[in-house]
Amino acid sequence: MQTRRNMMQMLENQIHLARFRNQELAAVWQQRIRSTDVTRDNQKSTSGILTKTAVVLHQHGAGTKQFVGDTSSVLWPVARHLCNYLCDRVKILRQEQCEEQLNVNGDEGGSCHADRLVDGVKIPALRKMVAGSSSEEDHVKLKQERDQKVRCIELGTGTGLVGIVLAHLGAEVVLTDQTLDLARENIELQPEKARARLNARELVWGETALDPVRDRHGYDLVVASDVICHQGKEVMQVLVATISSLLSRSSEARALVAYEFRDDWWTCSTFCDLCAAQGLQLTSLSLEPDDEDSDFILYVLRHDTSDAKQGAE
Repeated sequence: MQTRRNMMQMLENQIHLARFRNQELAAVWQQRIRSTDVTRDNQKSTSGILTKTAVVLHQHGAGTKQFVGDTSSVLWPVARHLCNYLCDRVKILRQEQCEEQLNVNGDEGGSCHADRLVDGVKIPALRKMVAGSSSEEDHVKLKQERDQKVRCIELGTGTGLVGIVLAHLGAEVVLTDQTLDLARENIELQPEKARARLNARELVWGETALDPVRDRHGYDLVVASDVICHQGKEVMQVLVATISSLLSRSSEARALVAYEFRDDWWTCSTFCDLCAAQGLQLTSLSLEPDDEDSDFILYVLRHDTSDAKQGAE
């Protein structure tokens, strides 16, 4: 029954998405990637829009000559769910920051312009999402880091959707995969400002080293979607090791691994065990919180820094 559902889902993806220049998806992301000015009386304006056009992507379905494997060149639902999560979280945090700024500045009716997406979201909102903290002390720190870019890397990027959306949200992003032709093609479809934040590099888990990553002390945010589906233990070992090596040791850094559950309990438990063995703390949440039966899961990982803190003390 599950196999039949997966086959029908794959067929539906091919029918609706294989030949698109993003008419369907563009409508979704034009609504998602939008900012609002928050005023004291809680009125909203839609003046802040990242681009005049929505995110545009190409994909190569199974019937095309450019098709690669069964996942790398097509868009899968979990990637869209992860993008929804990222956009929704940043929107909420931008609104919170505007309200805090209005309270501090005593603005009696003007709108808050700190979060407009015209040139990309101001980084404190994205950095706050990574850190997952809303304390006053952290908010002051975030203001001091306003000009710092959040550095992100996507593993198994495929079409590049997740990383591209993060670039539209203001992050500097490296897209990685074994095959990058499609991701590079999609980078070229983006507006100039988003395109300038995107880079694509070949990465084979456990084999390819990204030296600049180590020189810069790792990434603030590592993202991946549908990379642990029915994988063997050896593959997941190198995946988890790669995540661990790429993720910054900062207490604010996070890895987000989105996953569609397909009755593979062994895969889930093995991935969690391997993360623990690498010293990565793991929590999970649903990407569809209103659906109790949702199969779309997000694993949130961070380095366990408790030993380092104890040593420093």
